[in-house]
Amino acid sequence: MVTLVSGRRRCGATRSLVLLLATTCALPLAAQGGAAAAKRAPDPVLAPAPWAPPAPGTTFRYEGFTYRVGRTEGWRTSFVDDRGAPGQQLSLFFSEDPRKPFKFPSDSIAVLWPLRTGGRTSFQVFKGELQWRYVLRVIGTERVTVPAGTFDTYLVTALELPLLTSDPAGVRTRMTTFWYAPSINAVVRFLAITTTPAGEKTQRKVQLLSITAPTAATRR
Repeated sequence: MVTLVSGRRRCGATRSLVLLLATTCALPLAAQGGAAAAKRAPDPVLAPAPWAPPAPGTTFRYEGFTYRVGRTEGWRTSFVDDRGAPGQQLSLFFSEDPRKPFKFPSDSIAVLWPLRTGGRTSFQVFKGELQWRYVLRVIGTERVTVPAGTFDTYLVTALELPLLTSDPAGVRTRMTTFWYAPSINAVVRFLAITTTPAGEKTQRKVQLLSITAPTAATRR
């Protein structure tokens, strides 16, 4: 049975997520602490970043998982993880099961690229009878240091709101901030905050550990 998430619940979730957005945006400064925040280097000035997937065969190792890039078709880039399982990324920001891909309006994703501060798009995603709404915003730039190195990045927030669900009690909303580095065409850090209907929050932060350039063997 598929249930429509009530307008009241969506509005409440949206208000909570607006607060989460404000909190998430403040994290880079808050983490520096008092005097250190005042001395933080100015945000980098970046040229608009066109859509460009990573080169096939490139291996990205993150905290908790690794994947090797396959081929790209349209907005979808395939990959194989460290367990040999196939996967797929949609516009580099969302993962999906290649056996059950999402249905989405490709022109709505095209609006976001090239990435530039102030860019925004929203669209609905369908998976069978289930339905979600995504709102993506490019909220600024930041130079960040992760184990893989130092990168100038665009900060992209993605708000995920469930609209039709088969499990009303398990409804979750999610706000994710991506640090996208145009120099390597990849996300070097992401922070996901998930909120339950009861207002309980969980947080997941992942950073890029290393990059391995493609070889003749991994390009196949």
